Amino acid sequence: MEVDSPWTCQCAEFASGECAAAWQGRCASLCLGPAPPPARTPGKEQHYTPDLLHAYAAHGRVEEAQQLLASLSQQQASEECNRPNAWGMTPLHCLCLAKASPSGDIFKLLMAAGAADVHARTARSSKGSLFYEGETPLTLAAQHSRDGTAANLVSLLLSCGADPLEPAGPLYTTALEYACAAGDVEVVRAMLHHAPQSPHYRVPAYGIDASYLLSLAVAHGCTDVASLLLNPPLLLHAILTGQQLREPASVLQGTEGSDSSRPSEDGAELTAVTHIVRQTHVDVNRPIVAPLELDTCLHRAVAAGDLEMCRVLVEAGACGSHWRCQSHSLCDSLDAMDRLGWAGRFPELHEVKAPDFDDSPLTLCLKLRHLDIAEWLVKRTAAAYPHTDGKGRTALHYAVKLGSRAARLLGWLLDTGYYSIRADDGVRTIDQTDDSHFSALAYSLLAGNAAAAELLCAHGAELAHPVNTRHGCMPPMAAALTAPQSTSRCALLMLLSRFGAAVHPSYIELATKSGFAAELRVMLHIFTQAQGQHLGAMQGSKLLLDAVHADQVECAEVLLGGGVDPNFVVRESPGEEHSWSLLEYSFGLAQDALGAESETLEGCHQLPDSESLASSSGGAHGLRLVQALVLAGADPRPLLQLSQQECADSDFRAAAAQLKPSWIREQHALWPAAFKASVKTLLLVSHRLAGSAVGAASTTSLPEPVVCRIALAASDWLQEG
Repeated sequence: MEVDSPWTCQCAEFASGECAAAWQGRCASLCLGPAPPPARTPGKEQHYTPDLLHAYAAHGRVEEAQQLLASLSQQQASEECNRPNAWGMTPLHCLCLAKASPSGDIFKLLMAAGAADVHARTARSSKGSLFYEGETPLTLAAQHSRDGTAANLVSLLLSCGADPLEPAGPLYTTALEYACAAGDVEVVRAMLHHAPQSPHYRVPAYGIDASYLLSLAVAHGCTDVASLLLNPPLLLHAILTGQQLREPASVLQGTEGSDSSRPSEDGAELTAVTHIVRQTHVDVNRPIVAPLELDTCLHRAVAAGDLEMCRVLVEAGACGSHWRCQSHSLCDSLDAMDRLGWAGRFPELHEVKAPDFDDSPLTLCLKLRHLDIAEWLVKRTAAAYPHTDGKGRTALHYAVKLGSRAARLLGWLLDTGYYSIRADDGVRTIDQTDDSHFSALAYSLLAGNAAAAELLCAHGAELAHPVNTRHGCMPPMAAALTAPQSTSRCALLMLLSRFGAAVHPSYIELATKSGFAAELRVMLHIFTQAQGQHLGAMQGSKLLLDAVHADQVECAEVLLGGGVDPNFVVRESPGEEHSWSLLEYSFGLAQDALGAESETLEGCHQLPDSESLASSSGGAHGLRLVQALVLAGADPRPLLQLSQQECADSDFRAAAAQLKPSWIREQHALWPAAFKASVKTLLLVSHRLAGSAVGAASTTSLPEPVVCRIALAASDWLQEG
């Protein structure tokens, strides 16, 4: 892959187009150049090559560097050790910038040859502006100390007088800050030991700010560094808190024994520490990091999903609740940093994007779905204490919205008892609504989350008051019908009834018009158990008529099975003289759905047969409703009456007269075609209301039980006529 970059980088990542650092001029390989040539053969004439010492230092070629310096005069060697290359870097800078393990032998060789200035800054590059401009050897080494290979070189630089608190580089950043972000705890420990020697140690804007160092460690996931800063040995505690010590021996060897942080190689660090004014007592109770800063760091760790870092911060006193942050915010902390001169250094700490630092740590966990951290905070801290975010939601709202993934966490939140507390307005926290007027129970009903709804009801969620849904404000029992799946709706209805929610006839009407047959059956069962009787005649008739109008055949079958009387009169409007039985009305709807005139058979205008009605969905539904009405006990005589009104053939009347006073099985072919079609279709379906299926239909004869039931009723009507 070709990369169009203003610089030519030598690293493998650049060749593959993946070296993003080269675009900023910040890749170490960019400044170090290619690998040096092989060692020269002894005895051959050696010619000086510019920048060869820089390459030897960068790539750890000790013998070649020693041979090169030996071939130069002392003055030439000193000049070469301090001469910047085209990138503005001396050999010492190249050594500190190397990603490989820097060689202490080369460092000593360079220092012996005349590279005495460990404070030298990188010069402006003749190749163009680089991000490394103005860096010191110590800041370069600290930036590449993440892999643990720079500890020896950093120790040598510090022993030669390098200042860990000296701001350097375009971001005016100290080596100690780079080390905290890189994550080598030994490098940080060594720099802290040498920090009191720096002239910047007592300057607030440039000295040690433990809060800022901790923020860097947390933002870059350096758990070991954060643990050292929050739980330092006695001497480092005094250094981090700015306490002055007079007698180092009483500090380093006190009642707690020898300080493990004391450097023990050659004693140089101990001698250097004695140069500052000291006290005999270290106040271990003086906080290293302010509580607000600890809480801010906890937010960063939560946002990064770093559970180990959260543990370190909470053990150090970070509060999982939002009590301490109510009067402060992250912006206040950032403003204070800007006033002290921290702006621009590590910009990622100053960009308030996501996450929202106004949230509590627990709310932040749930928003970002870090459930392992959320569960740990609930069990180990006071994070479960209710706090409202910018949308008016508590952690309970977010736990319910996460569904089954946060079921265990939801139970833990409710078991704390915090959500049973009543606010000043008398509303308990468990019933608190967000800015959209949704409570936690409303979210569980909308999602069909029966497990969450059961937990909320068991902990006292209010069922007597309406809850807001996408369809408006409605009681919980009606809101359960807004769940996405039928099984969820039925489970919620049974659950709410178990906790005392009542079924109102209006809820049954809503289920009927919506076509929720299974839910309607559950609600009728709940209503019957609560009232001790079926629906009233007026209520049942209205619901059944609603089902007919809405073409909800299954709901009509459920209502008929629930005891609704199918024999009632239908009028188009109050006071209307003309009326129909529901059976006649339903069959008329089937005709209208068919949308065709009745066929003429042997001079008689017959109603459509079962095949014609089944050819359209509306006709099939209407005929199915006729079947349900007949099976539920509806009087079938209106069908005969309707056929007689439309058929004036004398043969039909003669055939009907022959049915008085008895009925002959073989004469069933003379019955009206519409009545025969209804009976035939009754035999083709599985009658769920009857409880068992009737035998299959035959074109020549009809099963005795069905024919007898309808024929006897018709015979009685004919005899009455």
